[in-house]
Amino acid sequence: MGGQESSNDPAIASLRAALAISPEDVALRRLLAERLTARGLHEAALEEYQAAVRLSPEDYRLRLSLAESLLAAGRTAAAELAADDAIA
Repeated sequence: MGGQESSNDPAIASLRAALAISPEDVALRRLLAERLTARGLHEAALEEYQAAVRLSPEDYRLRLSLAESLLAAGRTAAAELAADDAIA
């Protein structure tokens, strides 16, 4: 990914550059997702949270963040399932 949001926010661009070097760094993905969420870029944040959960499926906080991201993106049913999965 990348796109327009990176050119408008140096932090997003820097995080994406770091992930190009270390694509399996869960902490970087979480930071990027949080920054994207703060900018209202919910679909892009959702992609990063999904990637982070794939890398660290045991992290319930990531799973809850994924649920919140789904909710922010308007995917209520999926958010409910993800939240249930996070606390199960």
